[in-house]
Amino acid sequence: MKKIGRPKKLSSEKIKREFALLYREGFKPSQIAKLKGFSRQYVSRVISDLKDQDPSLVNSFLSSQPDDDSKGWKKNVHAQQIRAFVHWAGDRYQKNPNAYFKDFVAGVDVACQGSFIILRSNKKRFYAESEQKALWKSLGFWSDVIHKLEDRLGVLIFKKGAQAFEFLYQEFETQDSAVAVDAEKKGHVWRVFHSDDGKLRLSVDWSEGTPNHETHHKRDSHADSVVFERHINSVLDNPQAPSFAELTCMVREIALVNKETAQGLKAVVEVMKTQFPKRDFVEDFEGVRPDYFG
Repeated sequence: MKKIGRPKKLSSEKIKREFALLYREGFKPSQIAKLKGFSRQYVSRVISDLKDQDPSLVNSFLSSQPDDDSKGWKKNVHAQQIRAFVHWAGDRYQKNPNAYFKDFVAGVDVACQGSFIILRSNKKRFYAESEQKALWKSLGFWSDVIHKLEDRLGVLIFKKGAQAFEFLYQEFETQDSAVAVDAEKKGHVWRVFHSDDGKLRLSVDWSEGTPNHETHHKRDSHADSVVFERHINSVLDNPQAPSFAELTCMVREIALVNKETAQGLKAVVEVMKTQFPKRDFVEDFEGVRPDYFG
């Protein structure tokens, strides 16, 4: 039995940011522990410290709890890629640390790379009425796959107090969303690219036979899917509200009026300066003594 090099440990600040983000999105400490590969006690302690520092974290968690009412939008997460950390390896793995397994289990390819192992799903999709629940379903599947990987390769991935795995990439799809249905009627195909790196962020098409939109970005796919739905539902729930273009025009008009008002006030001040010249009030009252001083 031999021990191989452990992967670089995540900084505590990065861990806190990731835990806080997941907690705000409605994940419980036990779910975060499985998602990030840490013990539930460790995650609970970090979350408790974060809530002491920022009490608003509690309210945001309660308001973001997954809701069964998703207005009929069907979601799924797919194209997932995972990096599993090898914390210990036996002779079997040491002899072939770069093995590749096509269809290790149905729809999952595995590539060993020494101190970590990459797992990639092909056509596996996990359906639910919310992003959180779809992701939660996928975690049960991946946990089983990783346990099988440990048994077959003779490695230790789920180690107490250490991160077991992390998601490298995943896409969230929403079928029959209102914006996708509208795009299909008009024959439009959307492609939105990220302003930070220019990579594909969101697409709208009917590639799977039904109108759907997908979020693709490596870093923001989960948040993009949640935020995009909230925005579209807000528009649908408030048909009398002004459109974005109308709001833009209103803001411009208000800014123009404020500018004209400021210029008018400035002109008034200049006129008042000429009508009421500055005087030295100290000199005006010099030598004046009120009667009540005696």
